[in-house]
Amino acid sequence: EDVRRAIELIERMVDAGTKPAKDRKGVPLPTDQSFEYAILALANISDAEAAIQEADKLIQMMEEQEHLERSIVVYNAYLKLCAKQMFGKAELYEKALETLGRLKEMSKQHTAASPSSETLSLVIKSCSLAERTDHESVLATASNLFDQLVAKEADEKSAEALTDGCYYHMMRCVNTHVIDEVERKDKIEDLFSEACQRGLCSNSILTLFRNAVSEEDYILTVGKGRLADSWVANVTGPKALYTDGSKGGAGKNARRHGKSTSDWAKNQKLKDSQRVASKEAKRAKKFFKKIKN
Repeated sequence: EDVRRAIELIERMVDAGTKPAKDRKGVPLPTDQSFEYAILALANISDAEAAIQEADKLIQMMEEQEHLERSIVVYNAYLKLCAKQMFGKAELYEKALETLGRLKEMSKQHTAASPSSETLSLVIKSCSLAERTDHESVLATASNLFDQLVAKEADEKSAEALTDGCYYHMMRCVNTHVIDEVERKDKIEDLFSEACQRGLCSNSILTLFRNAVSEEDYILTVGKGRLADSWVANVTGPKALYTDGSKGGAGKNARRHGKSTSDWAKNQKLKDSQRVASKEAKRAKKFFKKIKN
C-alpha cells in the first residue's frame, strides 16, 4: 500500500509538471530524491519481476522530465533494488553490467549520471550475489571495478572510495569464483589485510575471513580479544569490536572481579603469541608488518 501511494504521488507530481504553475494546485514537481525513494520502496514488493518492471517505468519517467538533470543517485537506487529483488539469480550480473554500460554512455551528455564510487561498489555487489558458472569472467569484472576504486584512494590507508561493504563483496566474489583453494585463501587474506589497514574490518568481513581460513590461521592473524581500533575506524556497516565477532559488553575479557581487563588482554595476547608454532612465525610477522599503523 505504501509503495502504491509513493508511485501515485510521483505520477501526480509528473502530471503537475505538464500544467502551468497556476494550475498545479500546490503539487510540487518531482525531484531526483522523489524517484530515488520510490524505487527503493519497490524492494518491499514480493513480486520481483513486477518490482523491476515498475522501477524501469520510473527510470523512464524521470528521464522524460525536462526540468530534472539525470542523477546517479536514482540509478544507484535501481542497482540496490535489483540486488535485493534478483538475489541469487544469474541475470543479476547482466542487469548490473547493462546498467553500468548505459550510465557510461549517458554520462557523455549528462555528467550528473556518471557512475560514482557507490555505483561501482553496487556492481561488485551484484557480481557477488549472482549465482554464475562463468567464474573467471565474473571475477575479472569485479576485480577490474575494485581496482578502479583502489586507484581513487590517496594511499593504502585511506577509505574515501572504498567501503567495508565493497571489501566484503569483493571477498565474497573471490570466495565464490576462485576455484583453486590455495589461490582463494591467499587472495582473501590479502583483501582482509587491506581492509584492516583502511579501517574497514566489519563484522561481515571478519566472519567471512574466519570461515575461509583455519582456526589456527585465524587466531594467528587477528589474535584473541579486542580488535585494534584502527582496524574498525571507518566501518559503516555492522561492527565487531572483538575477535569473536562480538561488540563485547560488561566484563568482557575479565576472568575475575578486580582483575584489570586491559592487563588481562595484554597478558593473554602474550600467551597466545608464545603458543604459535615457529613455522608460522615468519608469515605472521609479514602480515602484521603489512597492516601496522
